[in-house]
Formats: sequence, C-alpha cells, structure tokens
Amino acid sequence: MNGWSILGICLVVVSLLTIVWGGYQYPVNFLDTEFMSYVVGGLIFATIGLFLISGVPVSVKIVGILLSTASLLLYIYGFEGMDLILKLISFVPVIGFAAWLILKVLN
Repeated sequence: MNGWSILGICLVVVSLLTIVWGGYQYPVNFLDTEFMSYVVGGLIFATIGLFLISGVPVSVKIVGILLSTASLLLYIYGFEGMDLILKLISFVPVIGFAAWLILKVLN
C-alpha cells in the first residue's frame, strides 16, 4: 500500500462521513438541495478516492462515476427556481463529462 492508496481510503471514509452528517443536519430528501449538497460532495470525493486507491477494479470506478453523476443530476433537478429547460441544459455537460471519464477509464 502506497501513500496515494492511503489518501484514497481517507477520502472515501471522510466522504461517507460527510454524507451521514448531511443526513443528520437536514431531513433525507433527494430533491432537497441542502441535503443533496452533502451527498454530491461526498460522492464526488468518494469517486476521487476510488481512483487513488490501487487495485480497485474498473467496474467499481465506473459505478462511482455513475453514482456521482446521478446525484449531481438530482441536485440540479431539485432547484426550485430554475426553469425545466435550464435544468436540461445543465444536464448536458454533466452527462458529457461522465461519459468522457468512463471512456478514459475503459481505455
């Protein structure tokens, strides 16, 4: 185990604690932007941590990317003052970035 793997494990643990803390701070509602800010931040850091840990299978990394993407899409959808067309426009770069990352992992 090298230093990057230890950092990755620490990021995954801290991100899971962040998600749990968000559940204690706000009611668990996946369309509530206050709760989802903790979930999105936690899942993004967990995905970064998975990439730093050596020996993690590619399928686990892809699942991390997909979970982070889905939570970010839910977070954007939860904005009440934003028109639907603006939400859909915001989905495009998120999905494109996730597809690019998945292609980079597969190659």
